[in-house]
Amino acid sequence: MKKILAIAITLLGFAMHSNAQGKITDVPANTTNEKINSKQAKFEKEMLAALTEAGLTEEEIKKVRAIQDDAYKKTGEIRKDNSLSKEQKEEKAKEINKDKNRKIREVIGKEKFSKFMDIRKRQREEKSTNKEDKSAE
Repeated sequence: MKKILAIAITLLGFAMHSNAQGKITDVPANTTNEKINSKQAKFEKEMLAALTEAGLTEEEIKKVRAIQDDAYKKTGEIRKDNSLSKEQKEEKAKEINKDKNRKIREVIGKEKFSKFMDIRKRQREEKSTNKEDKSAE
């Protein structure tokens, strides 16, 4: 019961966080923004499911999400930096990703990290399979 409550609270927090970022102005969101928000919500749901399935505690999930959020902010700043070439941006993004994975591994341990990465890989493969199935129809 505690895990369900913790998951519900975490999902609510992510939803409120996403909602707060999406409503910067009073202008109605266009279709593109709706698609982006929908993708973000799906991503958050998949990420939380993977973290939970990997056996992380609520505290570990909070720490991992903080590490991920920091990495996403840094990557976003790199994308906006027009002084860097595409190759430089890719190299810096790879460095940020390696650092993010190292920090997550330190927080949750090698075993849970490995399980988490396997789950994320499976989720991506399922997503890819679903896209292929839809395009075949």
